[in-house]
Amino acid sequence: MTPGMKALLSVPSFAGRLPGPVSRAGKASPGPCPIPGRGGQRPRIATSFIVAMVLVHILGGLVMKWLPMVATVHALGTLVVSLTIVLRSRRATDAVCAVAYIAGAEVLWRMTNASLPWEYGKYAVVLIALAALARRGFKGVDYLPILYFLLLLPSSVLTLGAFPLDDARKQISFNLSGPLSCAACLVLFGSIRTQPEVVKRCLLFYLGPAAGVAGLAFFGIHAAGEVSFEHGSNFVASGGFGPVQVSSALGLATVISFHFATDSGLRKVARAVAFALTLWFLGQSVLTFARTGLYSAGLSVAAAMPFLMRSSRFRWQAVAVLVGLLGIGVFLIFPALNSFTGGNLERRYADSRTSGRDQLLQDDVNVWLKSPVLGVGPGVAKLRREKSGYAAHTEYSRLLSEHGLLGIAAAAVLGIVLVRQFP
Repeated sequence: MTPGMKALLSVPSFAGRLPGPVSRAGKASPGPCPIPGRGGQRPRIATSFIVAMVLVHILGGLVMKWLPMVATVHALGTLVVSLTIVLRSRRATDAVCAVAYIAGAEVLWRMTNASLPWEYGKYAVVLIALAALARRGFKGVDYLPILYFLLLLPSSVLTLGAFPLDDARKQISFNLSGPLSCAACLVLFGSIRTQPEVVKRCLLFYLGPAAGVAGLAFFGIHAAGEVSFEHGSNFVASGGFGPVQVSSALGLATVISFHFATDSGLRKVARAVAFALTLWFLGQSVLTFARTGLYSAGLSVAAAMPFLMRSSRFRWQAVAVLVGLLGIGVFLIFPALNSFTGGNLERRYADSRTSGRDQLLQDDVNVWLKSPVLGVGPGVAKLRREKSGYAAHTEYSRLLSEHGLLGIAAAAVLGIVLVRQFP
């Protein structure tokens, strides 16, 4: 059995229990009651579990890189084990942990050349979410995310007319599998109410495979001997896979580990481990020379700080961790990495140019102005872009050019779903 499967099998024992889903009327569906910590204290996350998740996936990632068949078995086994656990249990924890794990493992599978369909991770998430909803019942779910996805379907007819049937199917799958998985997760997560401690434990299941991604990037640099760092994104420093994807995955891991490092409810050793992981994930993300991960992590932490400052549990820890990260990062890590890259790191992040994304955005706007109602269909915009000829680099401009006014409506629905989460 591969390392990730063992980690996933341990979900019920580590994740605890959650209350059943709560309907809009406020009535709880039948389900197991939460189990508080001993003596009414918050349940603690074991430091040994964090370390084990990280080390197992670093070693597992190296094995999968050496034997891609192991990566394929790991991916298929993860889905099978996840569905088995979710269908046998009414605990929402199981589905949340499985989704978090697959979200972190998708880049790891691609880096290790697993023999999988390109959209495997997204459809696996959809299957798990549907299985959890079917097991727990559809009462009390929020149907706005379903409306969001339905608004994106009419434009698919235009794709069928622009490509041969098989190519059209691939384009529709490539462009709509992401929104489909988002909608499925929003429906599932919106139907449950759970304790923050349990959600935090589930986030650990993202950090495990993310550590495997960071490990492959780290060993890839050292295995290459001499790495040539230039102005653009660096595939060698990204473990041989897409720098933007690796950087983004590590950026999210940075945010999650930062949250653990600021939590006074954890033991000091656990917070110290989380702090070290934050520095490592951020450093590996920076070395990819893809700026997405660093910018996303920075904006996410900045957005979280006002909420952390309102909590006595996080306030001073958040300030201390942020100051520590900035101090160590600016005065120790960045100079060392800049020296390692021959000064190219500083030049890369001093460059404020958009790497052609502004042209892609302008092209999307031009495409939309010619087909404002339905757009041109999923995957068709790259054929209509006058200057770039590439696929969109942001979902926002793609919604505009390929789905038109319905894409704007879909984005508005997502905004409503987000706003409704705030008390």
